Amino acid sequence: MKSQKRATKRRKGVSARERNMRRIESNDRESQTMHFLNDVFEGLRNVLPPINIERNL
Repeated sequence: MKSQKRATKRRKGVSARERNMRRIESNDRESQTMHFLNDVFEGLRNVLPPINIERNL
């Protein structure tokens, strides 16, 4: 069998600055999502009664 090489696709016209901006924007969206989820879970903690479960480790 002969090995087949695949051509790698290169992004044309995407500068380092553009990649950096996209990464920053993506990180910002992820941060906003995590803050939202944390707020939702905090709201649930305030509504649900506490449960004490002892675990044997």
